[in-house]
Amino acid sequence: MRVPLIAKNLTVSFCLAVACTLPACTPTHHCPKGYDLFGPYTLPLQGRAYQVTARERGFIWAHWQQRRPCCAQVTTTDSAEGVRCTNLFIVEPDRDGRWHIIEDLNCGPGVRGLAKPAFGTWTWYSLQRVPLGGAGWRKNKPLPDTADAAPDSYLFRVNDLSGRKETIR
Repeated sequence: MRVPLIAKNLTVSFCLAVACTLPACTPTHHCPKGYDLFGPYTLPLQGRAYQVTARERGFIWAHWQQRRPCCAQVTTTDSAEGVRCTNLFIVEPDRDGRWHIIEDLNCGPGVRGLAKPAFGTWTWYSLQRVPLGGAGWRKNKPLPDTADAAPDSYLFRVNDLSGRKETIR
C-alpha cells in the first residue's frame, strides 16, 4: 500500500515535535531563569531509583546550605500498579527573603485503578537531615547542619510555618 507523501511528512513532523518537547522542569516551565536544575528524571522504582533520589537529596541539601536557588524533579513509576509520581522541589527565598522549599507532588491514578491519585503543594521553611538506621529515621535525632553525610544515609525532615513536621524523600 502506498502512503501519500503528505501523510509521511505529517508523521515525521509529529514525531519530531514529540521528540523535541521540552521536559517538565525547565526554566520555561517551572523554574525561574538562573536556577540550578536537577532532572527531570523518569525512572522505575526498581534499580537505580534510590541512587537518583539520593543524588537529589544531596543536590537539595547543598543548595539549601549555600542559599542557592534550584529545582529538582524526579518521576518514579510503579510497574505493579502503573502509578506515576512526580516530585518537584524548588529551593528559593520567599518575598520576605526567608528561604523555603516548595514541594509539589503529583501522583496519577494506577492504570488499572488500583491506586487513587494523590497531589498537593507544600511550603517548608526548615530542612534537617535525619539518619537512617539506628533507632530508625522516625526516632533518630537530626544530623548537625555541618555534619558530612552521604545522601544515601539520610532522609529529610521538614517543618512548615505552623510547626507541622514531615519526613520526606
